[in-house]
Amino acid sequence: MKNLLLTIALLVTVLCQAQIDFSSKTLMGEVTPNGPVLLIEESTLVTEINNNFGSNVTQLEKCEIVKGVTMGEKKEEFYYLKFTTSITNKTLVKYLFNYNGKLYIDPVNETESYQYSYTSCEGVEDCKPHLFVIDGEKGWTCGTSLVCVAEVTEENKCIKSSSIFIPE
Repeated sequence: MKNLLLTIALLVTVLCQAQIDFSSKTLMGEVTPNGPVLLIEESTLVTEINNNFGSNVTQLEKCEIVKGVTMGEKKEEFYYLKFTTSITNKTLVKYLFNYNGKLYIDPVNETESYQYSYTSCEGVEDCKPHLFVIDGEKGWTCGTSLVCVAEVTEENKCIKSSSIFIPE
């Protein structure tokens, strides 16, 4: 009995410390009648993202899969990972591929910047990420205005940045 409990404890420890491989196709969630569901332990995913960004960046606390609709000339449903923190008004997003209701990060098929980058929006008022379509091309923006903002000012209270994880 003690051996069984020891084996179970060891297995749980190993599983809880499992790392997520962002360099290969990884199942993140699935679409259900009640909405999208995250299939990876939320705390593990948040820890991995924070580790990839390093300690100099505001630590993210929560993650969920969100169903969105593109803005602009075409309305398309899509799914994405959404990371947030209560410390600042910061949101980080990552596009997910929908393969028959299964939601993946899929580096092999990430050919467009909106697919392979992690987009961060930070600021006040309406500073949430949105995926837009203009001239048939998709891209992330922060807020509902389709402008490029390099710094936060009185007129632009929202700033966008993009990051790419490169496997070691």
